[in-house]
Amino acid sequence: MAASQQRVQSKPRRIKTLLSSFLRKDPEQERVTSTSKPSDGDNSDTDKCDSQSSKPSVTVTPLNKENFLQRVDTYSTSTWFAKPLELSPLQCARYGWQNIDVDTLCCVSCKEVLYVSLPQPWQKEEYSSACDKVREQLQSAHGKICPWSGSPSPDSFVTISMANHKDQIFQYQQRVTQLVGFFTSLPCVEFSVLKDQPVESSVVLKCLTDFSKGRLDTTREQITDDEWNIVVMMALFGWQKKHSHSLPIVMCECCRKQAGLWNYASRETNLETVENTEDIESDFKTDKDDGEPPHKRIKKIKQSSFNPATEHRPWCPWICVNQASADSKLQKSPLRGDTEASNHPLWQSLLEILLCKADPSKFGSNSPLTNKVQTPPNNAWKAVRRLVSFWQSSEISTKTGTT
Repeated sequence: MAASQQRVQSKPRRIKTLLSSFLRKDPEQERVTSTSKPSDGDNSDTDKCDSQSSKPSVTVTPLNKENFLQRVDTYSTSTWFAKPLELSPLQCARYGWQNIDVDTLCCVSCKEVLYVSLPQPWQKEEYSSACDKVREQLQSAHGKICPWSGSPSPDSFVTISMANHKDQIFQYQQRVTQLVGFFTSLPCVEFSVLKDQPVESSVVLKCLTDFSKGRLDTTREQITDDEWNIVVMMALFGWQKKHSHSLPIVMCECCRKQAGLWNYASRETNLETVENTEDIESDFKTDKDDGEPPHKRIKKIKQSSFNPATEHRPWCPWICVNQASADSKLQKSPLRGDTEASNHPLWQSLLEILLCKADPSKFGSNSPLTNKVQTPPNNAWKAVRRLVSFWQSSEISTKTGTT
């Protein structure tokens, strides 16, 4: 009797459990069924793409700059090496591709995988044809209903426009303000990149330093002139302090390169290098077996200087030639007198903007560096009057001749 009552009481519970199994799925089972795809071969690349794209934030948002930079961060030198500028991480990320393996891309939305295999660069025809094919596949290799092929991220995400001078000067000054806080950790910087400029490097640095000092909210009297030269040099090439980080780390927002300043030779170390090297060379000649090998001690002392140009990645817009600078404001270089500003990297365009703003009388439109002879306004009006009088006289003579 008791057993029959127990079975009667358990029936509603079993019925409830049975109905709930139809109304609600197991979350773990639902996740497995949504990501699993039947295949006969190896799906390791697809699994990587699915695992990296399983975050709910990865959606079709071509106008979201943060998501665009997240896709750029997936590219590294070891997995995306020696690619031309038209296949740079910036261009690939525009069309929703992220890097999941060596020469392997995956769309963050449709999960299609694109394998990129290029011939050797010295095979010019084959290499050019393969690059054109891959560049076309950045759009066509998506799924049929994937929106990335027709709506990529805007060109402004991969280029730096110099049309708005005020905006570029404001961003430059922001980088200067951030780097000023690193004046105790500033490394030794290579200034040789300015040697090909039409203006002497000392004049350029002094002009930029005076301009930057005058726009700072607070005075920094403890910073020396050499430290100011380092700050303006790094800010000129787009280097800024890494956000929300206490260590002296600089980064470029365009190519996503990060550099710890402690890895480079400091100014104090650079001054002591010659003396220490002479002592080590003498020890190397006298006693080779005493203590640590001398050549290792030389490596510890001789650290490389920070080169603001070469520290960027090769496809960074700051050091590459600006291919899309068709702005009317940049058609004439005020320092060089060139008719095409697109023949120079963007940091040179920013340098010209800063110099013209810092000293208009010397580097402006009346600069002797432009090699242009300007006609005074009075002479211009006289020339116009002579031209008008010539037209009038020719019309009168024509009428009298016909009558």
